[in-house]
Amino acid sequence: MTAEQVRTAYQNEIQRLTRQLRQSITPDRARALGIETRVVTRLVTDATLSETAKGMGLAVSDDLVARAIRDDATFRDASGQFNRLNFTEILRSAGMSEAQFIAEQRNVVA
Repeated sequence: MTAEQVRTAYQNEIQRLTRQLRQSITPDRARALGIETRVVTRLVTDATLSETAKGMGLAVSDDLVARAIRDDATFRDASGQFNRLNFTEILRSAGMSEAQFIAEQRNVVA
């Protein structure tokens, strides 16, 4: 886990909460909510699970990762279908590349 991964995950969580609460999250409020601790804990847990999966020889297929992304309601349009434009825009606003997101999802699915 790199400092950049922690920073990106922290920023993503702040943005997610900002959208959810429909109000800005100040640094003081973020500290009060324990966002940094939650993000680091999640990243450590994800890394531990990923290493355990690798050690057990478990692998996740590209098809399974693609299906998980397509099934994510976050990326659906008004008709309930996966919308590539929504997907790209959400990743862009989160400061995440498609490759980073796919790698993250691969770990989540594993």
